[in-house]
Amino acid sequence: MPGAAIDTKPTNLTRGGQEEPENMDVRDKVRDYIIENFLFGDDAPLTSDTISLLDDGIIDSVGVMELVAFLEQDFGIGVDDDELVPDNFDSVANLVAFVGRKTAAA
Repeated sequence: MPGAAIDTKPTNLTRGGQEEPENMDVRDKVRDYIIENFLFGDDAPLTSDTISLLDDGIIDSVGVMELVAFLEQDFGIGVDDDELVPDNFDSVANLVAFVGRKTAAA
């Protein structure tokens, strides 16, 4: 249509190509990433934000490295080797707290 304005506002796309809401919080992003990438869309094993991702077999050491890449890319934080501990990566709640500390320090 001649003269029609084109929306040039940037959008956030999820890895699946769907638009991501601007206000999606850290918890939702982390949970969604875990459900899609480690549980193949089945959220049943992720019964709470405090269950152990490692002890319950949801992620392994390779999964932790995938989580690191996700956090660095999506939240713009750096993860140091000495931060790769269960206190930071063993549950959704720990991950959310870790991202909060890292983004507050930036």
